[in-house]
Amino acid sequence: MNQSRSQVVFQDVAGARVHFSAEQIAALIASLSAEQRRYSKLCALTVQEPQEIWQEWVTDEEGGGRWKNVRSYLSSYDLSALNEVRSFVFVIVQFEYRSRWEISSLEVRLGDQMDILAEVGKNFRVGELVYSAPIAGMPAQPGGGD
Repeated sequence: MNQSRSQVVFQDVAGARVHFSAEQIAALIASLSAEQRRYSKLCALTVQEPQEIWQEWVTDEEGGGRWKNVRSYLSSYDLSALNEVRSFVFVIVQFEYRSRWEISSLEVRLGDQMDILAEVGKNFRVGELVYSAPIAGMPAQPGGGD
């Protein structure tokens, strides 16, 4: 991880360099509910060690309908062994490409595992799968870079 001033540049598991600042992270975490903020440290873990990274082109409503590239980092966490109130947490961290990959949103989903997985499959597992974490000793899939 490389830091210059408050800007952080991190090379992800697929080889892309993503950019964010402490101020951006603080603002995104502040927008979460109190219960979601309790699990905000999982957002950093999701960027460092995602289970999946998906990339897609979407219409930029704020940018006059132009296209933008969005990269979604996805991870689920089973917290049942920790005796937590919520036993299933799903984290989504998104980056948008302008002149570089910059953080744009983070979400912490709490609730019924099957409902969350269905919603994530419909809304975030779209486009190109650029990384999938190794499963049961299988090697990681090659990913895309910048």
